[in-house]
Amino acid sequence: MRVRVDRRFLDEVARFELRFTCTDCSHRRADGDCAHGWPNQEHRALPVFAQDESTKDLLFCKEFELV
Repeated sequence: MRVRVDRRFLDEVARFELRFTCTDCSHRRADGDCAHGWPNQEHRALPVFAQDESTKDLLFCKEFELV
């Protein structure tokens, strides 16, 4: 699922310590790939925003389960 996010979203991620990347998923294998075989290159880590960017798409995985 793609979600349009901005700086406010990233501030909330930090403030509430939200977890949604492969790093914190119980389906992540030791090699970083998804145990279900889903392509996960786009949501292995938080997006990096340049200072001049105001919004960006973020990919959420529907299979995510917190470790």
